[in-house]
Amino acid sequence: ACETQILVKGAGGYPEVNFMNGRGECTFCQACVKACEADVFRSTDERAWFHYVEIQQSCMTFSGVECRSCEDSCESRAIRFKRQVGRVAMPELNVESCNGCGACMAVCPTQAVTLVRNVQSPLPPKA
Repeated sequence: ACETQILVKGAGGYPEVNFMNGRGECTFCQACVKACEADVFRSTDERAWFHYVEIQQSCMTFSGVECRSCEDSCESRAIRFKRQVGRVAMPELNVESCNGCGACMAVCPTQAVTLVRNVQSPLPPKA
């Protein structure tokens, strides 16, 4: 039901979220909520994802190469690039603005954008 195909059948046949390989992002369309027979999704009044992104040292800007693919794809403007005198602009994150949609991950040419679990979020139940 996912319009961007980020929900895929994972190991053991269980659904997994895959933001990589050009699959896209979560658009918060709620098609998965409507299609799922199990009561596994939180209310739309709550935060959808308990993670945010982090930019690793493999980001091309840290090697002096201008790239702003992640900023261009970030609708919430959680990723911005700060201009530097005599250098390329460097990425800055606003974790509070990050909605965890994953749009920045698939567009990164070096896969330098990764997910980090928000330590203030509840942990998933143990099996």
